[in-house]
Parts: sequence; structure tokens; C-alpha cells
Amino acid sequence: LELVEAECLPASSRGGKPDPFAVITYPEHTGLTHRTRIVANTDAPIFGQKFVTEAKKPTTRVVVSVYDRSDDAEALLAQGTVDVGPPAREVGCRWLVLEP
Repeated sequence: LELVEAECLPASSRGGKPDPFAVITYPEHTGLTHRTRIVANTDAPIFGQKFVTEAKKPTTRVVVSVYDRSDDAEALLAQGTVDVGPPAREVGCRWLVLEP
């Protein structure tokens, strides 16, 4: 899985641009997650990170959650789900629309 970028993220709770990072989870695999690095002060982070998952059974859904990191908390900015179908297949490059 490659997480390339995000665009048009909402403002942070502090009133400025967020310090976003993404968390990728696999609902069929409890505890299996990936986390990107934090990209400071932007509503359009370029993550450019690849993740390899060695799951013991096929994955049919991937959840991407984008958070704002502040000094004392992490606030959810947006979230979306990719259905990769049974069995897991390559879905190619595409935009995932995240909901607040």
C-alpha cells in the first residue's frame, strides 16, 4: 500500500494549518496498523510512504484516518475506506475521498 498525499484538509483546532499524519488500519486484522510521519503545518501533506503488510488472511478493506498532531492531543481530521474486494486485489492508483 502506498499513501501518496492528501489535499484540502480542514484547519486545526488551533486555528492554523494542521500537522497531519495518517493511520492505516485493516478491520479484518486486529492490531495491524501503519502510521505515517507527521508533516508539519500543511493542509496538503505529501506522505510518499509505502507499507508492506504480511497478513495471515486476505484483506478486503483498508481504512485510512488522517489526524492532526498538536502538543497535547491528536484530533481526527478525516477518514475513508477502500474496498479491495475478496480476495485482496491490486486497486491501482486512485484518490480516496475522506469524510470529516
